Amino acid sequence: SPEFRRGDRPWSGAGIAELPDLSSVRMTLRVDEADRARLAAGGNVRVRVGAVPDREFEARISEISLVATPDFTSFPPVRNFDVNVALRDSDQRLRSGMSASAQIELDRIENALIVPATSLVERDGVTHLYVASGDGLHPRPVTVLRRGRERVAIASGVDEGEQVAVQPPPAIDGEP
Repeated sequence: SPEFRRGDRPWSGAGIAELPDLSSVRMTLRVDEADRARLAAGGNVRVRVGAVPDREFEARISEISLVATPDFTSFPPVRNFDVNVALRDSDQRLRSGMSASAQIELDRIENALIVPATSLVERDGVTHLYVASGDGLHPRPVTVLRRGRERVAIASGVDEGEQVAVQPPPAIDGEP
């Protein structure tokens, strides 16, 4: 229904104002059809709200829709599932309609070394990482534990505290 303005006459049952209950804050997000099978109710989510930049909120997946809906903002249209997330705690600065981003935790790896995905080079079936030493950058073979779009967990080949190149240097003949 249209928004009421000065001079309008309300009728019985008309919604004049919405009073959100900020004691329980929820967020709805959309998940691609390919990622839907990896989610489960109760999964952990980290939420960042644009208007509250100094805080990250913990949340849980409360509900996942059973039916995908097409998203026509791109071509070909993708099919997305609605995921409802309930924040575990609230903040006085939160308001209804604020924009936010969420990271859904699919798996947790304890004590893993994380490097940017852009720092890895793969040649001849071996994954290398360039490690800094006194005389420059040197390639070192590493074992990848888990890959993501932006980050990679390293199982072995580099130690905590060593400096690695975020972007590999240009290839030199004979080097990976």
